[in-house]
Amino acid sequence: MRPPGNRAAILLVALPLAFLGVFYFYPLFEIFSLSLAPGGQWDPGNITALFSTGSSLRILWFTTWQAALSTVLTVVLALPAAYVFARYRFPGKSLIQSCTTIPFVLPSVVVAAAFSALLGDRGLANEWLMVIWGFSSPPIRLEQSLAFILMAHVFYNFTVVLRIVGGFWSRIHPGLSHAAQVLGASPLQIIVKHIWPNVTAPIIVQASLNVSTAILTEASLSFLGLGVRPPTPSWGSSLQGGYQYLSTAPWLSIYPGIAIFVAVLAFNLFGDGLRQLLDPRLRGRGQA
Repeated sequence: MRPPGNRAAILLVALPLAFLGVFYFYPLFEIFSLSLAPGGQWDPGNITALFSTGSSLRILWFTTWQAALSTVLTVVLALPAAYVFARYRFPGKSLIQSCTTIPFVLPSVVVAAAFSALLGDRGLANEWLMVIWGFSSPPIRLEQSLAFILMAHVFYNFTVVLRIVGGFWSRIHPGLSHAAQVLGASPLQIIVKHIWPNVTAPIIVQASLNVSTAILTEASLSFLGLGVRPPTPSWGSSLQGGYQYLSTAPWLSIYPGIAIFVAVLAFNLFGDGLRQLLDPRLRGRGQA
């Protein structure tokens, strides 16, 4: 006979699982069944045709290169700030570091809405410029553009690179750079030979993880109508376009959703694999 404590613990676990099974997994399974086997007939040719079309390949190409570009911009802009915060002390440093965490804790939807309210065609910046300088039309045309998406990505991921890479940077003893300087090394040699090898691993790992975040953010923006304008393809736009037909043709939204899930999961696993490969502590643990 089980003790009352064990039965209570099992009940606490079983109730949430039952709720998820009935109200989440069961409807999701039914949608997948209707999408992947319409009419009760499983036809793998539909999935093959979907991912082999030119439109799907264009979406994959756009999603990948915009995510890679935004990651490069984020790393390039965040590295100098990470070095300053890791190496120097100045008044208000703790306050500034606390403020830099605000974008990271905000949902991507809130960040997108804030950017639209500030830099959109009817945003505050355009309204002020039109009033002050007398423009007849909005001078800033960033809404639904690639530049708008890149700015949102950099704003959202800047803090992640700043804190993670800056944390690694702060653990590098300053005496290493001072000793190299005494031996006659130039600032460039100190960076290339002594500092860069110690921060390469966290930079590469964080960059790979930022790609998955950029993919998800771009899909969210496009789904909300804040992404790139047609005819530029996007998984988020495809997801939004099929949303109104969810009851009659759910596969129009299911397939883009699956593609987003697979892409994000793949880059997350890739980043985690790089972290285990490049971090000597984790590599030693795996061999043990």
